[in-house]
Amino acid sequence: MNLHGLEPGDVVEIDHKGRLFFCLVEAIDAQQLKVKPLDRHNTWRTATAKEVIGIWRASKATRARRTQPHASIDPGDREDTALVA
Repeated sequence: MNLHGLEPGDVVEIDHKGRLFFCLVEAIDAQQLKVKPLDRHNTWRTATAKEVIGIWRASKATRARRTQPHASIDPGDREDTALVA
């Protein structure tokens, strides 16, 4: 399967020696993927492009949230923090 456009965070279905399992992509090399199986019973941590039989890509919104830093919330910045006695 063509791995063009595949990025870390995507879910792939792997057929490794006849066993089917789903994995989360951690890293992509030129020849193989470094994956984290979603099922704890699988110990394979790498897969080739030939072993990938399905791809579920993360949405663009999800990828954007992962790359943006979280804004810190400071209560002193709010205008409506005045106390009424």
